[in-house]
Amino acid sequence: MRRHGAHLASPLLVLLLLAGCPDRDRGKGKAARALRIHVESEPANLLSMIQPDAWSHRITYHNLFESLVRLDPRTYKVTAELASTWKVSEDYLTYTFYLRQGVVWHDGKPVSGEDVKFTFDRLMDPQVRAASTRATLEPFIKSYRLVKPDRFEIVCNKPSPWFLVAVADVPILPAHLMRDGDLNTHPLLRKPVGTGPYRFKEWVTGQRIVLVRNERYWGKKPRISRLVYRIIQSSDTAIKLARRGELDFISRVRAEQWVDTVLKDPVIRNEFVTVRHSPPGTMYILLNHRRKLFQDVRVRQALAKLLDLETVTGKIFHGLARPVGALYWYKDPSYNKALKPVKLDIDGAARLLEEAGWIDSDKNGVLDREGQPLRFIFLLPAASQSSKRWLTIYQQQLRKAGVVMEISPIDWATYLDRIRKHDFDASALGMVQVGPYTDLYLQFHSSQIDDGQNYGAYSNPRVDKLLEQIRLEMDDGRRRELSLEVQRILRQEMAVIPLFAYEDPGIVARRVHGVYSSALWYQVRDWWMSDQTR
Repeated sequence: MRRHGAHLASPLLVLLLLAGCPDRDRGKGKAARALRIHVESEPANLLSMIQPDAWSHRITYHNLFESLVRLDPRTYKVTAELASTWKVSEDYLTYTFYLRQGVVWHDGKPVSGEDVKFTFDRLMDPQVRAASTRATLEPFIKSYRLVKPDRFEIVCNKPSPWFLVAVADVPILPAHLMRDGDLNTHPLLRKPVGTGPYRFKEWVTGQRIVLVRNERYWGKKPRISRLVYRIIQSSDTAIKLARRGELDFISRVRAEQWVDTVLKDPVIRNEFVTVRHSPPGTMYILLNHRRKLFQDVRVRQALAKLLDLETVTGKIFHGLARPVGALYWYKDPSYNKALKPVKLDIDGAARLLEEAGWIDSDKNGVLDREGQPLRFIFLLPAASQSSKRWLTIYQQQLRKAGVVMEISPIDWATYLDRIRKHDFDASALGMVQVGPYTDLYLQFHSSQIDDGQNYGAYSNPRVDKLLEQIRLEMDDGRRRELSLEVQRILRQEMAVIPLFAYEDPGIVARRVHGVYSSALWYQVRDWWMSDQTR
């Protein structure tokens, strides 16, 4: 048996897009005991296993909820969490987890192996809306069982280099509180009970989510006693509140704010330090392959050629974004460097559209085919100011080429609902991987079209096969070859239009220390403040 071997950190996608009101912790003084964090968009719930999004994951994972194992945020190796140790068989098919003793839920009840089995039972239930998390484990699990009250065993039908990483993304749930009722709508989705170093205090819709230190935590207790996640959709408002001393941390500042305000404002520069985070992922234009217009690869390729990425990244993102030609994170060892970013090519786009039958037959400046104009709607969250700016540039370029794109900003909840139901023409998404390695299974495997994250309904049997092989291949070199091929196919077919990788500039109050960026985002549980000892 292998005893907690080092395993690669890998890829589970979290949906990342943009999303106020005062809270009780104003100004300085008493608020110094709380860390006040800006949240751009209010999460749908606080159990990211159910229809995940970025903020529910950031707020709860390994802060409020814990898993059997977790990824070390610095080394990306798998480390112990609720399992104090584990063993892996020589053939990588049997995983035995030995549960940590003395751990209690936030309500004081002891954690047991029954909680672990209950969690996996619910996860594997197709009626539970946990398709994305389920898809990372279900293809590999042959069986699982509680061997003893403190010993949980999973038997796999095939090995995977990323299996333990997938286990690290499963939050263990309290069976005694969640066994009854529908997990999809359970009341504890909004007032969760976990085992982590922070416990839930309150959620005031549209205003704040508050976590407080878990004084009965089994491990090292966090130094900061209170986390106040302030829900403020307007980034301009967030900057104003920071200047007034009402926010300590803004993780994402718009590029124009960074250049025009943060780098110039004496109050901000005096009270805050700047930080940067490079999310391990890629932005892309999502095209709905269920729409007849986008079922023609020539149309998809033409739309890519009408986007001036150099102008967008230079003028809109001020150098904080870099154009990419493939969908893997550019720092991933398997990123296909041979695939260069698509260049603006108006003549080439026109030829492709003409080949596809789109011509201006009535000379009104809009291309048409069989009496229908070349027109589509681009959906985006209303709060996404940066996207609005680059989309306006894209819209103007498309219009010159005879293509009409309408930009439709809508509220965050409606946006998520429509994307998940494939009720859109086009949109922009950001893939963020949990760890520095990329897995595109959730976004492009045909099994993920219904109730998964393949929102564009893309389907290609060859791509399906490659994505399955990548998940099984234990040899790094062979897995890289498969990854290069899948990126080539996705680019050739322009399944989506790759845009850019970006840096998120942010600010954190000078009284906050221990700040470091990780591919797993910022680890606020490791921070402390000036009035606290290390």
